[in-house]
Parts: sequence; structure tokens; C-alpha cells
Amino acid sequence: MTDERDLDIEPLNGSVVIAFVAALGAADPAVRSGADCLALAERLARAEKACAAARVRFAARAEPTTRRASPRGRTGPLG
Repeated sequence: MTDERDLDIEPLNGSVVIAFVAALGAADPAVRSGADCLALAERLARAEKACAAARVRFAARAEPTTRRASPRGRTGPLG
């Protein structure tokens, strides 16, 4: 597994998020070793916390005029 400190990451944009979500959907734990699964689970836990914090920061920055009604009846930048 590559150490994330060795990666050259571009600034966050929508395509990075879409690619990450797609990669998660395509990931198959059955083809990895138990040690790799453990390491990835730990990294995903860190990513989960980072995503939650980023979501709050971006939602707080969203302009009130960008708020929209969601199909679920909620309003807000997150839908």
C-alpha cells in the first residue's frame, strides 16, 4: 500500500471527490490481505473524519442564495 505522504495530491475539486466515491464503490476487500484491509480501514476512518470536517466548513461558507430545496424536503447547501 502506498503511504499517503508520498502522493502528489491536486487541490480538492469535484472530480477528486467523484473519483474517490467511485473507487470506494469498486473496492473489493476479498482481493486484499487482512493486513491491507486493516490499514485501509484505519485510513478510511481518518478520511471519514476529514470529510465530515470539510463538509461542515464548506457548508458554513456556502452563500445563503445557494441554498436549495432537496428532494427529501430539507433545505441547505447539503440538500
